[in-house]
This record gives sequence, structure tokens and C-alpha cells, in this order.
Amino acid sequence: MNQRSFSLLAGIIFTIIALLHLVRIIYGWDPVVEGWTVPKWISWVALVVAGYLGYEGLRFSHQIETKLAANRKETPLNVIKDRGFLVIGFFPELHFSN
Repeated sequence: MNQRSFSLLAGIIFTIIALLHLVRIIYGWDPVVEGWTVPKWISWVALVVAGYLGYEGLRFSHQIETKLAANRKETPLNVIKDRGFLVIGFFPELHFSN
């Protein structure tokens, strides 16, 4: 697993956790752990922390992809002319030799 995949997966997981805490707050669910009712303020703290970590994971994943695209000098729409043919599309790995 490369750094971009890890950041993307971590960002998605933390975002889901943040959304679950938000749903708990909205619907007023009261989880009980061994007879102890978990207070709502814990979900508020977890919402902020998990939301921040999810945002940073997704942002970092996007930054890595942007840097990789810049290193490959690719654009979303590449136009390649070779031997009279015009090919339009997204081809990051396509190279022609003379």
C-alpha cells in the first residue's frame, strides 16, 4: 500500500467515524458501556478530532496525487499526435518514440 492509498483509506475511515458521531448527536443515542452511559460531550470531541483527521487524510491524499501528476507532466486531457493520428484522452503512461 503506497502513501496515497493509505492517506485516502485513513481519510475515509475517519470521515465515517465522524459522521457516526454526528448521527449519534443528532438522534440522541445513548450508548452504555458496562453500565456507564457515555456522555454526549465525548461524541462532540470525537466528532471534531475524527473530522479533522478525515479532512487531513483526504487533503494529503489529494496533495500526493497532484504532485505525482505534476512530476509526470500530465494533464487531465492529453492530445497526442503521432504518425498522422490524433488521439485525445487521459494517457499518463503512454509514450511514443520516433
